[in-house]
Amino acid sequence: MNLRKSLARMSPHDDAESAADAAQRAELFYRFGGPVALVVLPFVANSLLFHPDRAALGLFALVLVVLIGVNAVFVRIRQTLPVPSILVALAAAAAVGSATKLLGMEGVVWTYSVLVMLHFLLARKAAVVVNLALVIATPLLLQPQAPLEASARVFATLLASVVFLNLFSSVVERLQGKLREAATTDFLTGAYNRRHLDKTVSDAIERRKRYGVQASLMLLDIDHFKRINDDLGHGTGDAVLRAVAHTIRTHLRKLDVLFRIGGEEFLVLLPDMGQDGATGAAEKLRAAIEQSPLCGDGRRVTVSVGLAELAESENMDSWIRRCDAALYQAKTRGRNCVVAAPS
Repeated sequence: MNLRKSLARMSPHDDAESAADAAQRAELFYRFGGPVALVVLPFVANSLLFHPDRAALGLFALVLVVLIGVNAVFVRIRQTLPVPSILVALAAAAAVGSATKLLGMEGVVWTYSVLVMLHFLLARKAAVVVNLALVIATPLLLQPQAPLEASARVFATLLASVVFLNLFSSVVERLQGKLREAATTDFLTGAYNRRHLDKTVSDAIERRKRYGVQASLMLLDIDHFKRINDDLGHGTGDAVLRAVAHTIRTHLRKLDVLFRIGGEEFLVLLPDMGQDGATGAAEKLRAAIEQSPLCGDGRRVTVSVGLAELAESENMDSWIRRCDAALYQAKTRGRNCVVAAPS
């Protein structure tokens, strides 16, 4: 039953996808800061000091370096980005647009680098919009100084760059999604594993503190599971685990979250549900498992269930400990029953 010790070894949960994307973009600002300054600042100095006709280009490029640099510094000191990414994008677009207008094909070269930079610094939809705007505007800015054929080639190659960037990112995102799923999901039952538990339960505790929203935990242990493995083999034991997990899922609400936290132990988080509702749900679930033919030789599979409603100002350790104690009582009372921890 050593649930508490098991949880002590939990790895931190990965952030949600949108938060992870934002963190990744912030890290990119930090990584981009130095290289952008080293590459762009000499051109800024050249434009401002030696080419008065390129002063606007120099100023746009300087603003871009400053904005990226400010964000890079704030990432370094672990603060929120002060400059919205879209402002950086507009400064970059203004810089390369000015370079294209003043320098012609020589200025277009910078546009390809900016397309890549903005693709990673902005959220996907915003990056697509800004980059497509650059794809359309760049050939127009080349007119009338560049031949129409050259402008058409620029348009085609810029558009191809945007398409390839998005195709590449889509493949990478799918692979990342599979890795996240593998990292947080039990491969045998499809339930979440302990890696996902810490963040999910912590969120429920935070909602309880801030808004007084109820939540309950339900801890289920398959009775005499070792006998199933010993009598029928581990293959049948694995099939029983999958069947129990499937039965649990079919009796949960969409907002409930199922975890497999041990060999034959499952934990269910029941958001927005107090002890009375959790007890009723646990009884229905216990009965459904008992009545389902989950074992190959016809024997009935049963579960013991302990549950606990989250108390005010309670931490995760205490909440899970009370749930574990309730499960222990269910075992000592003869198994195949539900015990609720005292509030």
